[in-house]
Amino acid sequence: MNLPKHYRRKISKRANVLIGYLPVPKLDCVPDKEERRKARRNLFHQCLKSLLKPLAEGENGWRWNATTEECGAYIQFLPLKPGQRGDLHNATYRTRDAVIDAMKEEAETGSAKFRRLGLFQAEPFWENHKYTDMGCLLTPDLLHQLHKGILKDHLTKWAAHIVGSKVIDERHKTMPEYHGMRHFKNGISAVSQWTGRELKEMAKVLLPVIADCNHEVVQAARSILDFVYLAHSSSLTDSEIEAMEKALRIFHEHKYVFRQSGALSTKKGFHAIPKIHMISHYSHIIRKLGTPDGYNTETSERLHIDFAKLGYRASNKVNATKQMALYIQRIEALAMHASYLDEQARIDQQDIRHRETAPELENAVLEFAETENPDDDDDEAWDEWYNAEEAEDDSGREELEGAGVFVGPTVELEDVAEADELVEAAEVAELRGHGWEQEQPHADDHHVRFHPVPEIVLAKTPTTSGISIDQIVELNSMDNLARDLTHFLRRENPNYDTPIRIASNTKLNLWSRARLFHSAPPFKPSEGPHTQVVRCQPAKIDRFERVLRPPRFDTVLVLRDKGKSGIHRE
Repeated sequence: MNLPKHYRRKISKRANVLIGYLPVPKLDCVPDKEERRKARRNLFHQCLKSLLKPLAEGENGWRWNATTEECGAYIQFLPLKPGQRGDLHNATYRTRDAVIDAMKEEAETGSAKFRRLGLFQAEPFWENHKYTDMGCLLTPDLLHQLHKGILKDHLTKWAAHIVGSKVIDERHKTMPEYHGMRHFKNGISAVSQWTGRELKEMAKVLLPVIADCNHEVVQAARSILDFVYLAHSSSLTDSEIEAMEKALRIFHEHKYVFRQSGALSTKKGFHAIPKIHMISHYSHIIRKLGTPDGYNTETSERLHIDFAKLGYRASNKVNATKQMALYIQRIEALAMHASYLDEQARIDQQDIRHRETAPELENAVLEFAETENPDDDDDEAWDEWYNAEEAEDDSGREELEGAGVFVGPTVELEDVAEADELVEAAEVAELRGHGWEQEQPHADDHHVRFHPVPEIVLAKTPTTSGISIDQIVELNSMDNLARDLTHFLRRENPNYDTPIRIASNTKLNLWSRARLFHSAPPFKPSEGPHTQVVRCQPAKIDRFERVLRPPRFDTVLVLRDKGKSGIHRE
C-alpha cells in the first residue's frame, strides 16, 4: 500500500518503521589502525546483512517474478579517482556485478581494478540482494548533507574567513526582525550546538549577510542556496530539476574563489569533501525516487528521542540497554492495543464520533519521562518540527480512504500566539484564503504568473481600544495621521455626500498585528495553505526607561493598480 508522503512523515501515524539500531563501537581493542577500520566496516555490513536477511532472495518463501530480472541493479558509485570527486563529471555508473567481481578477485589473487575503483575489502550486505538498486539507498539527506554539511560546515565558514567572523556576527545582530524568521541577537559564532531548525533559519539570511562580498563569492553562495531551496520542494518538475543542475554548474564554475581567497586551504581541496560530490547525484536520485522530503533523516532523528532518550530516562541508568528495549516493547504494545480498541469502536459504533487514542495513550506514558530532563539539548527544537509535521492536513484524506485506510475525524484548532488575538476555532477553520489571481500575460511573455489574494483577519479584541488621535500622534510620532486618514476615507467613499472630517479627539481602536491567510498556490497545491503575520508594534518601555520589547514594524507592499507593472506600478 502506497501512503501519501505527508502522511508517512507524521511520526504518530507509524507509517515508517524503525527496524533496528546499528552499533558504533570504537574497537580500541584492535591496536592496528587499518585493521580497526576493516573491523568496523565488516561489523557494519554484518549488522545490515542480519537486519535485511528476510528480504534476500528465497528467504521466508519469497518468490521473484522472472520479469524483475530485467531490473538488474546498478550501484550508483561513480568510477572517479579521488582527485576528481569535487568536480562535475558525466561518468557512467558501475554495475553491481562488476563491483562484486572486483572484490572477489582482490580477495583471491589481487586486482588492479579493485584499487583503481577505490574500493575497500568487505563482504557487502547487498551482495545477496540481486534485484535491488542499492545505490539508491544513499538518498539525499537535506539535514546533514545540505544544511549542516554544505551550508554550515563549509559555505558559512568560507564566508566568515572572507568577510570576518566579527563582521558576520554583527550583521546577524543588526538583521531586522521578521515574523517567522529567527533573529540571532548574539550572532552565530557563540552557537555551540546547532539544530536543524536553527540551520534553516541561518540559511534564510546568509545571502544578505555576504551581499557586499566579491561577485564570485556571491554567485557561488547564491547558486548553492538556489539548489537547497529547490531540493526542499515537495514536488519538482523536469524544468525545476534542470534548474537544480544549472545552479550546481554555476557553483562549480565559481567555487575556485574559495581556494584563491584561502578559505579552503586543504591539499585535496573540494575533492576531500564527500558532500560536494554527493549533491551531484541529487537530480538522478530525485528522478528515480521522488523529492528528498519524503525520505529525509529528520524523521529518524525525531524517532531517536522516543526510542533512545526517553527510554534511557525511564531506566535506572544501570545496564540501561535491556531496560530501553523493554520500554520500547511496552510502548509498542500499548499503541497496538489502543489501535485495536479504536478499530473495535469503529466497527461496533459507526455513528459515534471517533477520537484517536493511540497518540494520547503514548503521550501519557511518555509524559513522566519528559519531565525527568525537560531541558535536554535539542528536544524542544525537534518538538517544534514534530508539531509542524503533525499539523492536520485534509488534502490527502480522499487518497487515504481510496487506499483503504480509515481516517478518523479530528477537531482542528488554530494555533494562536497571544490570548488577546484568539479567534474561535470554528471560524479559523474556514479561513483558507481566496483563490490566486492569474496575471494577464504580455504579448512577448509566455510565462504564467499568479498573485496571492489573502484573506486579511484581525483579532476580535483590539490591542488598544478607545484611544484618541491626539494620543496616537503623541505616542507614535504620526503628525499627519488625521490628514492621511481623511484622504483615505474620501478615496474609498467618493460618492459620500457629507464632507468627511476627523477631529483630533476622535477615538480609535488599534491592532498591533494582522493575519494573512493564503490558499494553496495553484502551481504547487501540495504545499497547502499558509499564514503570514504583519506586525506593527512600537517599543515597550518600563518606568525606568528600559526597553522591554524592541519595536517591530514589518514591511508591506500594497497593490494599488493591477493594470500597471513593477514595484512602483509605472
